This record gives sequence, C-alpha cells and structure tokens, in this order.
Amino acid sequence: MRDQNRFFSYFIIILSLFVIFIGGYFAYGAAQEMNSGTKPPINNKEEYPLRRNATEYQKEIHKELLEAVKEKPVDKELIASLVSKNFIADYFTWTNKLQFNDVGGLYYVNTDYRKSFYDKSLDTFYHDIQFYLKDGNMEETLEVSNIKTKVEDIDVQIDDKAVPAYLVETSWSYKASEILNLEEYQTKTFIKVIEDKDGHFSVVEVNGNEEKEY
Repeated sequence: MRDQNRFFSYFIIILSLFVIFIGGYFAYGAAQEMNSGTKPPINNKEEYPLRRNATEYQKEIHKELLEAVKEKPVDKELIASLVSKNFIADYFTWTNKLQFNDVGGLYYVNTDYRKSFYDKSLDTFYHDIQFYLKDGNMEETLEVSNIKTKVEDIDVQIDDKAVPAYLVETSWSYKASEILNLEEYQTKTFIKVIEDKDGHFSVVEVNGNEEKEY
C-alpha cells in the first residue's frame, strides 16, 4: 500500500511538472507572438525599410523616398513629406497585415516614441482588425491608394528644447471596399517629422485633429 501511495505521489509530481512545462511553452509562444508586432516583416538593415508584403503603392512611394535621400543637395521638406507618406501608407493599410499586433509604419516612428505609439495603436485603430483577421477577409479591408501632403517648417519641444521640425499635413484615399464604409475611417492627419544628427528623418507626433497644434 505504501509503495502504491508512493507511486501515485511520484505520478502526481511528474504530471504537475508536465502541465507546468506545457503551460510555460504556450505562454512563451503567446508572448513571442505579441512581441512580434513591434518587429514588422521588414529588412532592418535598410535606413528606411519596406515591409516584404508591401502594396504596389507602398513600393512606389518607398522608391521615391530612397531616390530623394540620394539627391544632392538634400531636399529636406521632400524627404519629410515622403517619410510621412510611407508611414501613412503602411499604418492605415490593413490588407497586408497578418496579425492584429502588426502595427504598420512603426519603423518610421522615432524610437523614443515607438513603444507608446504601438500600445496606443492596439487600443485604437488596430483594435477592430482582429474581427477581419478571424473572418479571413483582410484583402477587402483598408488599403491606402493615394496620399497628398503639404509641408511647412516649424519647431517642436523635445526635452524642453526647441528642435527644428517639419509639419506635414496629409490627406489620403483608400481603394474601394465591399465590406467597409470608408467614410467612417480617417483620411487626414498632421505629422511632425524631425531630422537627427545623422540625417535620419522620423515621425515624432501624429495628430488627427484638423487644427494644427505646435
């Protein structure tokens, strides 16, 4: 009887360890999937990356950006405009997203603001994307097809210092969708872009209000 009780004790311990192991394995997998949203499918070696499953329009404006940064002298307003366009085209496009936490355009956001921007996006614009992912009709959702911009020079406050920046007023349109009422979705915003000491341009603020705030 004692041996039998000992056997069951060992069995319970082994079973418990197995359950803990399996639970830890799936928890780790879920965490990895969540974290992968901050690492879009891109070539991280590029200064201004393009996702591997980019739309044709994204490829077009990305090519324009790469050509603009090679020009001498550099047209900084043009680059600020194209950085904003590339951000908008990926962020507001859902058709090429593979999971709800694949927030588009993150690699155009300044690294100091990227985490907070990502978290806020999951609670707002990317919140409803799960519904279309589950239904398997992502290809019929949002896809930015054209963007217009107006740029002006401004200063922004960063760490209590006035930093030269560019205010980019953007407006865009989507491809036709049979399952969405496109009039319900955002089509304009104001973007603030800065240039760092290495000449890299990045987004530091996206303001959906129609009134400019700076």
